[in-house]
Amino acid sequence: MATKLLLGFALVTVLAGVVGYEGERGIGVMHDRLRTLYATHALGVAHLKEADIQLLLLSRAVHTLLLDADAAALAKHRAAIQQYEAALFTAFAAYQQGLVSDHDKATAAEIAQRLQALRPQYEGIVQLATASRSGTPRPASTNSRRWKRRSTPA
Repeated sequence: MATKLLLGFALVTVLAGVVGYEGERGIGVMHDRLRTLYATHALGVAHLKEADIQLLLLSRAVHTLLLDADAAALAKHRAAIQQYEAALFTAFAAYQQGLVSDHDKATAAEIAQRLQALRPQYEGIVQLATASRSGTPRPASTNSRRWKRRSTPA
């Protein structure tokens, strides 16, 4: 009877050891997967969120530049626009470095092209705002014929 009891305790001890070993190995695998998930996805989302915030701040700075009637504040707004633009491209470049799939890389490259295409748009807005504050004549708009057609009575 004592040997059966000892064999039963030994079997339970071996089973507990196997379950403990498998659990420890599973925790290690989970830790590695979480580290990979964090490095490839969570950091990318954080960088993308930062780029989004900088884009919103850039948009707000351009909007404030247009609404501010003070010519002295123009330089401050222009500096803020340059600062937000630099931070935007830095954050987006950090996001692009963490991309893994080819589809995501292609999509990010397209977004980067569109962000670069946006640059002349808000630079033109800043130039127009500068010209209106300094009293110099504004450059001709590319859509001036369209506006003339709309403003003429029918």
